[in-house]
Amino acid sequence: MSRVDLILHPIRMRILIAAAGRQMTAQQIGSLMPDVAQTTLYRHLNALVEGGVLSVVAENPVRGTVEKVYALIESAGRLSAEEVAHLSGDDQLRYFMIFLSTLLHDFSAYVDAGVPDTAASSNALYSKVPLYLTDAELQQLVQQSGALLHPLAGNSADPQRKRYIIASMIIPDAEDQTENRKGNTNDPLS
Repeated sequence: MSRVDLILHPIRMRILIAAAGRQMTAQQIGSLMPDVAQTTLYRHLNALVEGGVLSVVAENPVRGTVEKVYALIESAGRLSAEEVAHLSGDDQLRYFMIFLSTLLHDFSAYVDAGVPDTAASSNALYSKVPLYLTDAELQQLVQQSGALLHPLAGNSADPQRKRYIIASMIIPDAEDQTENRKGNTNDPLS
């Protein structure tokens, strides 16, 4: 199985998000995923360990058996540009739909837990911002975003910190791509 197939799977992506920044047992992960059968959960945990994405950081004896403690291997849950460069348009769409399904699941869980009554008191933020960027500016944006988030990703859980999921997407605007292929400028009056 390729790393792309290993990581971009709905259940395995949920496991990786659950394990990000913390050490967890299968039981703890399973409690966050009550819709996933225990045998299915263990099968996906084993695949992630064998694929070098999760590691077993401890083994604790519990009632005559051994309970494993899992942790995400640093940077192993991210795919490189080289790993996704060969994907077809259909593959890209299928993997993007998996990514979106995990976001929808996370947001549904947030809503089910009781969204605050006013938008002003909600910590859930989502927006779309169109930007005109050169390739160099886009790379600078990606690097600056990573530089901003990377130090915070190492924060440990404590009572003063709330856990947030930050998802990012950069999608070339199809309308702009069509205009560029026609040779038009961005000026609507030309």
